Amino acid sequence: MKLDSRTEAGGGVLLTGKAENKEVELFLNADGLIKRGKCVCSHHFKFGIRAGPCRHLLALRTLALREKQSAVDNSLAGWYQQLKQFTAN
Repeated sequence: MKLDSRTEAGGGVLLTGKAENKEVELFLNADGLIKRGKCVCSHHFKFGIRAGPCRHLLALRTLALREKQSAVDNSLAGWYQQLKQFTAN
């Protein structure tokens, strides 16, 4: 699984990548919900996202949200360390 690009667009984020060697593209709104998606698997071909997104779209969304969360955790940890150093002086 690989996230190739993340582009802020239209109040959300456009993600492209690969999951199980399938090219995947999806658009998440500000709440992290899948609003549009593209995949070449049979589930997506038959149902689109009407019956729920395919496992490839879900995998890419999960990867993107984990990367975003780890970036937030890192910034919070850095902020806390700076606060501790400031209060120690």
